[in-house]
Amino acid sequence: MALQHAKSIKADTVLVYSKYGSAKTGSSKLALIKEAAKKGGEIDAKDLVEEPPKYEYYASYWAKLPMPLLGVHVIKLKKQVDPDDADAAKPVEEPGLKIIAVIQESPAAKAQIVKGDTLLKIGDVTLVNPDDLFAAVKRYAGQSVPVELQRGEDEVKTTVALNSRN
Repeated sequence: MALQHAKSIKADTVLVYSKYGSAKTGSSKLALIKEAAKKGGEIDAKDLVEEPPKYEYYASYWAKLPMPLLGVHVIKLKKQVDPDDADAAKPVEEPGLKIIAVIQESPAAKAQIVKGDTLLKIGDVTLVNPDDLFAAVKRYAGQSVPVELQRGEDEVKTTVALNSRN
């Protein structure tokens, strides 16, 4: 059944393993005895009889993922507004997208883009929200594209060779 399921989800590898278990462990029998002693009742001998071993089976599935087009995880940051300022009704969005992770060996890593950088522009697409990033990497897939980012106080320009979707 595990192999059939692996084929249906297109898994590359499946690991099937079992775990030995018994419904009545030594500690569960002891707890039963203690409970009966508290109530002043008797213990039924069949409650202490050992049951046949019970095995539970588990499976883990792995699939190879395609290399990402750019290889970053981002969030949209908002500046916290001064709570004492009556004119400031809601947080103000910061420009760009903050990089919270860079995937190893990805185009972003090869272009020396690092965690903490803020992506501002890819090609001619200004990045306002994560959907803009998705649209830009899809549009420029398989191409070398200029990228503008902010690293600390410095604005950095680099070129990234995006992967293509096969």
